[in-house]
Amino acid sequence: DPSAALITNVALDHCAWLGEDVETIATEKAGIMRPGIPVVYGGTDVPQAILSHAEAVGARLLLRGRDYTLDGIPQPGLPGAFQVGNAAAVVAMLRAAGLQAAVEEELVAQVLPEVRLTGRGQRFVRDGVEWLLDVAHNPAAAAQVATLLSAAPADGNTIAVIGMLDDKDVEGVVAPLDERVDLWVAVTADSPRAIPAGELARRIANASNRPCLVETSLANALQAARREALEGGRILVAGSFYVVGPVLQSLGLYSPPES
Repeated sequence: DPSAALITNVALDHCAWLGEDVETIATEKAGIMRPGIPVVYGGTDVPQAILSHAEAVGARLLLRGRDYTLDGIPQPGLPGAFQVGNAAAVVAMLRAAGLQAAVEEELVAQVLPEVRLTGRGQRFVRDGVEWLLDVAHNPAAAAQVATLLSAAPADGNTIAVIGMLDDKDVEGVVAPLDERVDLWVAVTADSPRAIPAGELARRIANASNRPCLVETSLANALQAARREALEGGRILVAGSFYVVGPVLQSLGLYSPPES
């Protein structure tokens, strides 16, 4: 059993296992709660299932704005204003667990701005082209990536290389990104559960009402993206860990740990 728990937020993902709506998914997530154990909910809109289950099992539910705030939380090194809320929830959980030494104000101020996650809002420039890599694979995450794209517009066009698994909401991911993407490139993700590139391209084209390139390999997809990216342009890679990971490896930015 945990000393404390954290549920960051609840959005539609892994629906085949967790359920088709937020309340059903929240019921599954609430299973981490234990009697008398503090559990932090990090989102602003709290599902009723979270509230009801906490009361039913006697868990001590801590909510943003009521039990903790964002005051004094610096922007983490991860991009996106929403990361401040995530960090505040982590700090609240550590305090609830009695780990006061881990959340001293000076330490938090020193550590959070240095936080990085490979493949999460990861930016770099290579050969005059900006890259943005994010493993976003559900509509909520795609909306956050869209916010990142809007906050720092590219000088040129934006090319999106995307591969997704067969249980993901392709149309829901495309919708928030489409206004900020000039050309889509579909590729088959490196997984047996991947949507074939041709089928993925068809669904992206239907969702965006414009053509989507189909590439048979990740190497070809990256070549196509580089070819289409104009000077000062940007390449977005998203849709799955099984796309972003291999791209990072191919660019020499990540080596998987030895087994």
